[in-house]
Amino acid sequence: MHINLILTRWIIVGITLTSLLLLSLPAHSVIYSWKDENGKTHFGDRVIEGVDQKKVELKVQESTWKKFDININDVDNVLTNMEKMRINRDVNTVYQFFDKILYFDIYKTVPVKIRIYKSRKDYQRYITKDGNVRNTNSRGIYFPVTNEIVVYINPKQRWRTFWTIKHETSHAIVDTVTPFVPAWLNEGLAENMEAIGVKEKTYILYPHHENYNTISQALTNGRKLNVKQLLSLSSTDFYKRHEHRDSPHQAFSGELIRMFLSSKQGKSFITRMMHIYERGSRSYSSNLVDKHYIGGLTILQFNWNDWISRKSSIQVNL
Repeated sequence: MHINLILTRWIIVGITLTSLLLLSLPAHSVIYSWKDENGKTHFGDRVIEGVDQKKVELKVQESTWKKFDININDVDNVLTNMEKMRINRDVNTVYQFFDKILYFDIYKTVPVKIRIYKSRKDYQRYITKDGNVRNTNSRGIYFPVTNEIVVYINPKQRWRTFWTIKHETSHAIVDTVTPFVPAWLNEGLAENMEAIGVKEKTYILYPHHENYNTISQALTNGRKLNVKQLLSLSSTDFYKRHEHRDSPHQAFSGELIRMFLSSKQGKSFITRMMHIYERGSRSYSSNLVDKHYIGGLTILQFNWNDWISRKSSIQVNL
């Protein structure tokens, strides 16, 4: 055994014993240390006559680690102070979903840099300046290389901008913690984060009427979702299809994730999936469903068909 490992173990044992002792002492007591005739160190909160005791100075360094580092760049000065507070609150809510609902151990600081433009034209000019973005019809975008979220203010539906920020914040968290998540799962979670909120300490997914209406229209046009095909899509193929404006794949993913999150079994499955991918798995989701979802793909398809028979989008309490 390496000598450094031996020393490390003794240090850990010493720290652990000391910590247990200190926790058992009154919060505001003065702590003393002294050595007996055998050279063994003792700790206590009482003065002992005839014993050379020394006060223990406890130096606790405040941690500078932050769960997320948010920076709002209001390029055209279009936000009110209340809206900036809302963005901070919304980012925290999305973070708490991954932390408290999916039980993610987020050990990295998640950088959330948000650039906001007043006009869609300026937004499109910025995201295409390096020639890497082709889909200019987006409402917002997340750049993994720079950890930057870029959006614009929707003049007719201002609330939509804040939903988009929550969507892209979800991508920032997933990219930071587990970049191997397949596109359908990544986008499905982000779609639901758009509608997440907190009421009386309960996390809620409010109805997402746009996704529901998109699916209803797709079904009317004969485009029924085959769950296995969606889960077997590579991320590259998913995003190629997503570039077409009439593609319902993102809405399908959003409603599929909402269906999972609406039940204890489904929530447990999504949590398991995220942790499997966090560990670096590259498995097809369809294979993981057969292994971890009760009833496999057959029951999942049945549950999906029942889910989309609902008359409207529903609220889900998490």
